[in-house]
Amino acid sequence: MSVTISGDGAITGARGFRYAGTRYYTSSGTFLKADPLGTGDIGLRAIRVRMVGGGGSGASRSSSSESGSGGGAGSYAESFITDIAAMSASVTVTRGAGGASTTTTTANAGGQSSFDVLVVADGGRFTGSTSGNLGGAGGTGDLVIPGANGGSGSAVNNNAPANGASTMFGGGGSGPRTGESASGGGATGHGSGGGGARGGNASGVGANGIIIVDCYV
Repeated sequence: MSVTISGDGAITGARGFRYAGTRYYTSSGTFLKADPLGTGDIGLRAIRVRMVGGGGSGASRSSSSESGSGGGAGSYAESFITDIAAMSASVTVTRGAGGASTTTTTANAGGQSSFDVLVVADGGRFTGSTSGNLGGAGGTGDLVIPGANGGSGSAVNNNAPANGASTMFGGGGSGPRTGESASGGGATGHGSGGGGARGGNASGVGANGIIIVDCYV
Protein backbone atom coordinates (compact mmCIF):
# COMPACT_ATOMS: atom_id res chain seq x y z
CA MET A 1 0.00 0.00 0.00
CA SER A 2 1.33 3.45 -0.91
CA VAL A 3 1.27 5.95 1.97
CA THR A 4 2.18 9.61 2.43
CA ILE A 5 3.36 11.28 5.64
CA SER A 6 2.12 14.85 5.99
CA GLY A 7 3.84 17.67 7.86
CA ASP A 8 1.77 17.10 11.01
CA GLY A 9 2.72 13.41 11.14
CA ALA A 10 -0.56 12.09 9.73
CA ILE A 11 -0.28 9.17 7.33
CA THR A 12 -2.81 9.09 4.53
CA GLY A 13 -3.45 6.41 1.98
CA ALA A 14 -6.05 3.78 1.22
CA ARG A 15 -7.10 3.68 4.89
CA GLY A 16 -6.29 7.22 6.09
CA PHE A 17 -4.20 6.49 9.22
CA ARG A 18 -3.72 9.25 11.80
CA TYR A 19 -0.73 9.49 14.12
CA ALA A 20 -1.64 9.03 17.80
CA GLY A 21 1.66 8.84 19.69
CA THR A 22 4.98 7.05 20.17
CA ARG A 23 6.40 4.56 22.68
CA TYR A 24 10.17 4.43 23.23
CA TYR A 25 11.66 1.20 24.57
CA THR A 26 15.11 1.83 26.05
CA SER A 27 14.75 -1.40 28.02
CA SER A 28 12.94 -4.64 27.26
CA GLY A 29 9.21 -4.67 27.89
CA THR A 30 5.76 -5.45 26.53
CA PHE A 31 3.58 -3.79 23.89
CA LEU A 32 -0.17 -4.13 24.49
CA LYS A 33 -2.57 -3.74 21.57
CA ALA A 34 -5.37 -2.65 23.91
CA ASP A 35 -3.15 -0.04 25.60
CA PRO A 36 -0.35 0.85 23.18
CA LEU A 37 0.49 4.27 24.65
CA GLY A 38 -0.24 3.60 28.31
CA THR A 39 -3.42 5.69 28.10
CA GLY A 40 -6.00 2.95 27.43
CA ASP A 41 -7.53 1.62 24.21
CA ILE A 42 -7.10 4.11 21.36
CA GLY A 43 -8.54 1.94 18.59
CA LEU A 44 -5.10 1.04 17.21
CA ARG A 45 -5.08 0.43 13.45
CA ALA A 46 -1.41 0.50 12.47
CA ILE A 47 2.10 0.80 13.91
CA ARG A 48 5.48 1.82 12.57
CA VAL A 49 8.26 -0.06 14.36
CA ARG A 50 11.85 1.21 14.16
CA MET A 51 14.84 -0.24 15.98
CA VAL A 52 18.58 -0.72 16.19
CA GLY A 53 20.47 -3.64 17.71
CA GLY A 54 23.04 -3.25 20.49
CA GLY A 55 26.49 -1.98 19.54
CA GLY A 56 29.52 -4.21 20.01
CA SER A 57 32.31 -3.31 22.43
CA GLY A 58 35.76 -2.39 21.29
CA ALA A 59 38.70 -4.77 21.81
CA SER A 60 42.02 -4.15 23.57
CA ARG A 61 45.68 -4.97 22.91
CA SER A 62 48.56 -5.23 25.36
CA SER A 63 50.98 -2.70 23.83
CA SER A 64 50.47 1.04 23.44
CA SER A 65 51.69 0.66 19.84
CA GLU A 66 48.97 -1.89 19.11
CA SER A 67 45.35 -0.94 18.66
CA GLY A 68 42.33 -2.96 19.68
CA SER A 69 39.58 -2.80 17.08
CA GLY A 70 36.53 -0.54 17.41
CA GLY A 71 33.10 -2.05 17.99
CA GLY A 72 30.61 -2.58 15.17
CA ALA A 73 27.21 -0.87 15.17
CA GLY A 74 23.90 -2.67 15.46
CA SER A 75 21.78 -3.00 12.32
CA TYR A 76 18.63 -0.92 11.74
CA ALA A 77 15.22 -2.42 10.94
CA GLU A 78 11.84 -0.83 10.26
CA SER A 79 8.32 -1.99 9.35
CA PHE A 80 4.90 -0.39 8.88
CA ILE A 81 2.33 -2.93 10.15
CA THR A 82 -1.36 -2.62 9.31
CA ASP A 83 -2.62 -6.11 10.16
CA ILE A 84 -3.12 -5.35 13.84
CA ALA A 85 -5.75 -8.08 14.19
CA ALA A 86 -3.13 -10.74 13.42
CA MET A 87 -0.77 -9.49 16.14
CA SER A 88 -0.73 -11.04 19.59
CA ALA A 89 -2.56 -9.07 22.27
CA SER A 90 0.74 -8.79 24.16
CA VAL A 91 3.97 -8.44 22.18
CA THR A 92 7.40 -9.02 23.70
CA VAL A 93 9.81 -6.17 22.99
CA THR A 94 13.50 -6.94 23.48
CA ARG A 95 16.15 -4.22 23.63
CA GLY A 96 19.55 -5.51 22.55
CA ALA A 97 22.25 -4.78 25.12
CA GLY A 98 25.52 -3.14 24.19
CA GLY A 99 28.66 -5.27 24.35
CA ALA A 100 30.52 -5.12 27.69
CA SER A 101 34.01 -3.66 28.01
CA THR A 102 37.00 -6.01 27.79
CA THR A 103 40.77 -5.94 28.33
CA THR A 104 41.38 -8.73 25.79
CA THR A 105 41.54 -8.90 22.00
CA THR A 106 38.11 -10.56 22.02
CA ALA A 107 35.39 -7.92 21.72
CA ASN A 108 31.88 -8.54 23.05
CA ALA A 109 29.00 -8.58 20.58
CA GLY A 110 25.88 -6.46 20.96
CA GLY A 111 22.50 -8.07 21.58
CA GLN A 112 19.63 -8.44 19.11
CA SER A 113 16.65 -6.07 19.36
CA SER A 114 13.21 -7.36 18.40
CA PHE A 115 9.48 -6.70 18.33
CA ASP A 116 8.24 -10.30 18.66
CA VAL A 117 9.48 -11.93 15.43
CA LEU A 118 7.91 -9.24 13.25
CA VAL A 119 10.83 -6.79 13.31
CA VAL A 120 14.39 -7.77 14.29
CA ALA A 121 17.74 -5.92 14.28
CA ASP A 122 21.06 -7.71 14.86
CA GLY A 123 23.78 -6.48 17.21
CA GLY A 124 27.34 -5.54 16.31
CA ARG A 125 29.62 -8.58 15.94
CA PHE A 126 33.17 -9.70 16.83
CA THR A 127 35.28 -10.67 13.82
CA GLY A 128 37.77 -12.88 15.65
CA SER A 129 40.75 -10.79 14.50
CA THR A 130 42.39 -7.39 15.01
CA SER A 131 40.51 -5.92 12.06
CA GLY A 132 37.46 -3.76 12.68
CA ASN A 133 34.55 -5.56 14.29
CA LEU A 134 31.60 -6.03 11.96
CA GLY A 135 28.29 -4.24 12.20
CA GLY A 136 25.05 -6.15 12.66
CA ALA A 137 24.47 -8.39 9.64
CA GLY A 138 20.79 -7.68 9.13
CA GLY A 139 17.44 -8.60 10.60
CA THR A 140 13.76 -8.68 9.68
CA GLY A 141 11.55 -5.85 8.41
CA ASP A 142 10.31 -3.83 5.46
CA LEU A 143 13.64 -1.99 5.58
CA VAL A 144 16.83 -3.53 7.00
CA ILE A 145 20.20 -1.73 6.98
CA PRO A 146 23.34 -3.57 8.19
CA GLY A 147 25.35 -1.80 10.88
CA ALA A 148 28.63 -0.03 10.08
CA ASN A 149 31.94 -1.74 10.86
CA GLY A 150 34.21 -0.54 13.68
CA GLY A 151 37.63 0.96 13.03
CA SER A 152 40.46 -1.49 12.30
CA GLY A 153 42.93 -2.43 15.00
CA SER A 154 46.50 -3.46 14.30
CA ALA A 155 49.38 -5.41 15.80
CA VAL A 156 51.71 -3.01 13.97
CA ASN A 157 52.18 0.71 14.69
CA ASN A 158 48.89 2.27 13.75
CA ASN A 159 48.44 6.04 13.98
CA ALA A 160 44.69 6.06 13.48
CA PRO A 161 42.51 5.56 16.56
CA ALA A 162 40.22 2.54 16.28
CA ASN A 163 36.88 4.23 16.80
CA GLY A 164 33.58 2.45 17.29
CA ALA A 165 31.00 2.69 14.52
CA SER A 166 28.22 5.27 14.77
CA THR A 167 24.49 4.97 14.07
CA MET A 168 21.77 7.46 13.20
CA PHE A 169 21.11 7.67 16.94
CA GLY A 170 24.59 8.81 17.98
CA GLY A 171 28.35 8.41 17.85
CA GLY A 172 30.64 5.49 18.49
CA GLY A 173 33.36 5.59 21.15
CA SER A 174 36.79 6.95 20.29
CA GLY A 175 40.03 4.99 20.47
CA PRO A 176 43.37 6.33 21.80
CA ARG A 177 46.13 7.29 19.39
CA THR A 178 49.43 5.47 18.95
CA GLY A 179 51.62 5.75 22.04
CA GLU A 180 48.67 6.42 24.33
CA SER A 181 48.20 3.66 26.90
CA ALA A 182 44.53 4.38 27.43
CA SER A 183 41.03 2.96 27.53
CA GLY A 184 38.59 3.15 24.65
CA GLY A 185 35.70 5.58 24.84
CA GLY A 186 32.18 4.33 25.40
CA ALA A 187 29.57 4.76 22.67
CA THR A 188 27.24 7.75 23.06
CA GLY A 189 24.29 6.79 20.87
CA HIS A 190 21.87 3.84 20.71
CA GLY A 191 23.41 0.89 18.87
CA SER A 192 26.85 2.46 18.40
CA GLY A 193 30.13 0.60 18.97
CA GLY A 194 32.73 1.17 21.69
CA GLY A 195 36.24 2.41 20.98
CA GLY A 196 39.27 0.14 20.90
CA ALA A 197 41.91 0.32 23.67
CA ARG A 198 45.72 0.18 23.93
CA GLY A 199 48.19 -0.98 26.55
CA GLY A 200 45.92 -3.61 28.07
CA ASN A 201 43.37 -1.02 29.16
CA ALA A 202 39.61 -1.54 29.02
CA SER A 203 37.84 -1.06 25.72
CA GLY A 204 34.79 1.14 25.29
CA VAL A 205 31.36 -0.35 25.91
CA GLY A 206 28.83 -0.64 23.11
CA ALA A 207 25.59 1.32 23.41
CA ASN A 208 22.26 -0.38 24.05
CA GLY A 209 19.76 -0.60 21.23
CA ILE A 210 16.34 1.07 21.14
CA ILE A 211 12.86 0.21 19.81
CA ILE A 212 10.49 2.98 18.73
CA VAL A 213 6.81 2.25 18.07
CA ASP A 214 4.67 4.94 16.38
CA CYS A 215 0.95 4.29 16.80
CA TYR A 216 -1.80 5.17 14.31
CA VAL A 217 -5.58 5.13 14.51
